[in-house]
Parts: sequence; C-alpha cells; structure tokens
Amino acid sequence: MIDDSNIVLHVRAERFVTVGRPAAYRLASSFLRQHDAYGRHLGLRANKLLVFLVIIVATIQRLVRSGLPPHWLGTAPLDRSAIGFISRRGIARTLDLPPESVRRIVAELDANDWLSMGPRGMIANKPGMMERPETMALLAELAHDVAASAELMIRLGLIEIERAGTGAD
Repeated sequence: MIDDSNIVLHVRAERFVTVGRPAAYRLASSFLRQHDAYGRHLGLRANKLLVFLVIIVATIQRLVRSGLPPHWLGTAPLDRSAIGFISRRGIARTLDLPPESVRRIVAELDANDWLSMGPRGMIANKPGMMERPETMALLAELAHDVAASAELMIRLGLIEIERAGTGAD
C-alpha cells in the first residue's frame, strides 16, 4: 500500500478553456463505460442501478466521513453497527424518482438477496458484497477507467500532482 498522505491533486479549471474538449469527451465516455460495467457485472440497469448505488453509499457514508479506519480497508464484511441505512423515501428524494418506483425496485433487489432490512424498514446493502467475485472484477474495471481518465487530464495539465513540501510535479 502506498502512503498517500502527502499527495495532493489540484484541478486547474482555467486550463479547460484551452484543452477541455478531450477531457470532456473522456469523462462522458468514462461515465458511459462505467455504467455499462455495472450492468455487465451486476446485471443492473438504469434506475435499479441508481437505487442500488444510493443504498451502497448510504451504507458506508458514516465510515467515509470519519476517514479510512483500518477495519474499513479490505473486503471483510463490516460490523453492522458501523454502517448506515436509508429509507425508501430518502432514496426517492435523492434520485427524484416516484416513491412507488423506489418501492418496486427495492422489492426486486431484496428478492435477489442484495439488501438488508434494518430498523423501521430502513435499507442497507447485504453484508459480503465486497467478497463477491463480480464485485472484484467490476472494481478492477472501474479503477482502470478512472486511472485512464486521470492520466489524460494529467497529460493535458488539467490535474497537477503535488507532494507535500515539494511543490507541483
């Protein structure tokens, strides 16, 4: 593992005026490729994928806000006391979807054993999602795409890397 505590990325927004088109293309293309990757690896499309991603983010949001505790790294299931839940109403509000659509999608995801139901009907993703083989393949594909996008933006001067104490690279 790399000690990244001294690396800072700076976005040079003023450079988008002169070299923004290739970055805009790459980012839009990356978004579509990532959406396709989720669909291929998890079998989820459009609204069902968005609902599931909101549930995943809500599940780990508390941990992310507190930094990266050591037990958060890796793929072992998280202690349920450390995770968060979200309501169907919260999902509908976040995605601007009709509540009935969210109820239907949540029922489908639950029927496929992707969800855990918590107190008062609150929802989290099922423990062990990180251990599934399709998750690892998906993460590797997503990371490759993000790295390629970052590499292009670094080459274009849209992102600069700084190591603490040395100035921009």
